[in-house]
Order: sequence, then C-alpha cells, then structure tokens
Amino acid sequence: MKAFGMMVTVGVSLFLASCGATTAVTTYTIGGTLYGLAGTGLVLQDNAGDNLPISSNGGFIFATALASGAKYSVTVLTQPSSPAQTCVVTNPSGTASANVSSAVVTCNTNTFTVGVVVSGLTGTNMVLQNNGSDNLSVNANGTYTFANAINRGSSYSVTVLTQPSAPAQTCGVTNGYGTATIANITGIQVNCFPTTVTDTIGVTVTGLALTAMNPVVLQNNSGDNLSVSANGSFNFPTAIANGSTYSVTVLTQPSSPAQTCSVTVGSGTATKNVSGIPVNCIDNTFNVGVIVSGLPATTSVVLQDNGGDNLTVSANTTLTNFATPIARGATYAVTVLTQPTGATCSVRTNAIGTVANADIKVAITCNAILAAGIAHTCAVTKAGSVSCWGANESGQLGNGTAAQSSIPVEVLDATGNATLSDVAGIAAGQSHTCAMTRAGNVWCWGLNEKAQLGNGAGTQSTLPVEVLDPGGKALLSGAVAISASLDHTCVVTSVGASVCWGGNANSSKTAAATTPPANVLSHGVVAIAAGAAHACAVTRAGTVWCWGQNEHGQLGDGTVTTSPAPVQVVGVRGSSFLQLF
Repeated sequence: MKAFGMMVTVGVSLFLASCGATTAVTTYTIGGTLYGLAGTGLVLQDNAGDNLPISSNGGFIFATALASGAKYSVTVLTQPSSPAQTCVVTNPSGTASANVSSAVVTCNTNTFTVGVVVSGLTGTNMVLQNNGSDNLSVNANGTYTFANAINRGSSYSVTVLTQPSAPAQTCGVTNGYGTATIANITGIQVNCFPTTVTDTIGVTVTGLALTAMNPVVLQNNSGDNLSVSANGSFNFPTAIANGSTYSVTVLTQPSSPAQTCSVTVGSGTATKNVSGIPVNCIDNTFNVGVIVSGLPATTSVVLQDNGGDNLTVSANTTLTNFATPIARGATYAVTVLTQPTGATCSVRTNAIGTVANADIKVAITCNAILAAGIAHTCAVTKAGSVSCWGANESGQLGNGTAAQSSIPVEVLDATGNATLSDVAGIAAGQSHTCAMTRAGNVWCWGLNEKAQLGNGAGTQSTLPVEVLDPGGKALLSGAVAISASLDHTCVVTSVGASVCWGGNANSSKTAAATTPPANVLSHGVVAIAAGAAHACAVTRAGTVWCWGQNEHGQLGDGTVTTSPAPVQVVGVRGSSFLQLF
C-alpha cells in the first residue's frame, strides 16, 4: 500500500491549437486510512473507478492522481468476507487542492443473534446448546436468545443438551441449523412432549476370551445390537417402553479365538429395568496332531495324549490328530507309549503345553537304532548302549582300539573306562560314527580328516568325543534327529534348526571341512537326511529343502547347479513346490 501525505506535482505539456502555448498541470493523490479490517476481498473505488483492493489496515492511496480542482469520491465497491464485514467511508468526497488523506474507512464484522421459541415445556432444567458450546438454560415456555452472537456467513446448530426433568420430557428442535445471512435468527422451535416410561435391558457376560478383536455381538428384539469385548455387565443402547417384550439373542459369535456364547432366560416382559441376563461363552476345542518323521517302513509307533488317548501312526510326514480334541485353555501332554521296531522315537520339546487358539502340531522324530558305514555297522541296544562291528582302521568302532572285529564290541565313553550310555539314535558315515543321546547331546568317533567328529579338532579318535555347537565354544545340545553319510553328519535340534559338520565338497570336488558345526536352517526343521555330498531337510510346513552337490539333480530344484545354501524342492513334474503334509 502506498504511503499518503506526499504532494506530487507533474508538469504536463499541453499544445494549445490556438496559440501553441504549453501549460503545467498540478495533480494530487487521493487516499486515507483503513480501520477494523478482518475479512478479505475489500475493494475501494474513487470516482466510480480506479479500483483499489486492500488486504490490511492502515493508510491507502489510489493509483490515479487527480488534477488540482478535480472532484474525488471514495466508495466501497466490494465488502470483505470471511468473516463478512460492512465497511463505511467517512469524509468520502471533496475537491483536490492538495494531497488528500482524510478519507476514513471503518469496517465492522456483521454479527447476528440466535433465538429459540420453547413450547410445551412443563419440566425444568432443560439445557439447549448452539454449535456444541454455547449453553442456554430454559425452565419455562417463551422466547430465548443464546448469549453469543455469530458472524454473518457462520453456521448455527441448536440441539438439546439436557432434556427436562420433574417431570421428564423429551424435547426436539425444528429448523435448528443453518447459516447467518442478513438478520438475527428467530423462529427456531423447541417443542417438548411427555416422555414415555422406558426400561433398559442389560446382560452379564462371562467366559469371553479377553481379546480386543474378539467381540460377541448380541441383539435385542432382532434389531438393537450390542458389541461386547470384555466380561461384565452391559446395557443395550436402546431402552424399550415399559410393558413391552424383549428377546436377547447372539447375532455374531466371537472369533480369534473362536468361542460359542449362549443366552440364558433371554426373553420376557419389561416391567422395570432388566439387568443381568446371563450370557456365557465357552471355549471351542482344538485338535492335537502329530507329524512323524524317521519312522522305518512297515512299522508303527503308538503315541499317547494326556496319559490315555492312544494314537497309532504307521507313516512318516503325515499330520494325524488324536481322537479327542482339547478345549482352549486345557493342557495336553504327548508321549511315546510303544516304540517301533528298529527305531527309537522321541517327542519334541513342545510335547506339553496349553491349548491357546489353534490346533496343536507336535513333531515326533524317530531315529534308527541300526546304522551301517562302508565296512562297519553299529546298533543301539535296548539298554541304551552301542555295539559296533567290522572295519576299525580309523577307530569307527569306538572301543579305544584300531583293530577290526568280526563280532560286536561295546562303544566306550570318552574316558574309555565305561560304556557309552543313554543313546537314542545312531548314524554311520564311511569311516566315522555318531550317536545322539536321549538328553540331546551328540558323540562321534572315528576318522576326522574332514572334521567328521565336529569337535573342532583335526585328529581321529578311537573313543567318542562330544560335538560342539555352531559357535564352537559350547557343546551341541537339543538334538532330536541324526543322519550321516560319507564324511559329514547333520542333526535336527529341538528348536527346529538343522546343524551339519564334516566334509563340505563343492561342485569342483574340492573339500572344505566345516568346523565347528554350521547352522544351515535356523528353524522349522522336523526331519533330515544326509547323502554322499548333499543333505535335505523337511520343515514343519511340509516343504523340502536341499543343499550341496547337484550334478545329478539331487537337490530337486529343477537345475544341476550346486548350492551351498538350501534351495526348495519343486513339486511333481516341476509344478509349484513339493508338499509332504
């Protein structure tokens, strides 16, 4: 905006046709001061033209100066809005004999009152409200005005905040909302009527699983819905007329976890508030199933849940459920009742637990009690010791000597003074042997030139040495399944990891011993098998993964490319992926 109060004299050369003389014309600026502007869009005019938009208070000057002696007339062309205002000009006109700064424009915001007419009121303590905050207490019929006026162009919304009492009434508002334009708002009707006596309908919910996303939805009289996510007492949102009937039912049962809720004595006639209608929710039952791996062909293992529910399983990689489902929140305990012929089966660490909100899957791992290498054989006895026979040039018989034996000799412990005990599974490589104990430890003996013994050393041993964990600083624990081939061994641990050690031949046939043992798959493994230069594992999801040499396609991934990392076996005829259960 231009500053005002400065006189501008402009010399203008006028060529007069009659005499050719030049005359200088003096001009003056036209301006003034603006007060109270709060809206936008104000436009002033001088002499019905020379438009001047103004956006802030203070001095203003029109763009066009007037010749000395000319008339000026300052007017408002466009009034401001947002908020709406009315601007008026004081000292708007005169004759320019000097720079003009005397025009004063004053803007005022337009405000209007909001009024109501109350009828039918017999109670007291009714409270009306405008725009959610301007409260108006009314105790009698008549005309009332809210305390706060509103700006022109602003909206109003009149509602009943508190219905009247003593006696109770229900009041409604007619024409209660709109926009203030050019006058005070009148004629909003507030009509009050006697309130029908109503009764609330309430329920008491028990047994509901306390999960935020697990509501039970109840319904009264096939329409009034009540969603409940916790145990306790609750009322339906809609009260019913005194003397009318009610009927409480379950519209939607809870899910995640699934439950079944039922209503007891859910219908009747309301003569007063009804409360405590019982709604009882009970847990649904879930299956306890087993996945068996390592079971020898044509044999069976008999399992038991909770000491009585027997289950006979005759095949590997099959999810089989016990006959009796378990209710959510109840405990289960899976054990081996009868071992199969030629193997020892054990239950993984999740064999005992509490049913939560899903079926239970328990892994059962069976380990061979007879294993043969290239020229030696070992067997686990019923007492848990190991006997071996055959070639022994590398100490693979584990009896502290390197002499072969044509009859079984007992495998000794690490001291050589007692027999190795508590053995649950055995695996034999070309010239080494490994045994897994029931406690989950692994002992190996025999040839060690490719770290077959997994103890971090490179020398063979005629007595068992204990296998280290993948960190190489502690002993391996939690083994539940074992498999060995030419010069390497793999186990499955109780946390579902596959751990391998020994020869690590790649596609070019160069050998790199793995010591300490390496963690190949970190979780989800239920069974493992070792080949000459490759290994494969089955996961809890039923998928099969293999790694190692692949010149003959032994990894099953549709290629002949060797892979040190596990690759997933493709499905039959290369379609999708192989799924075992």
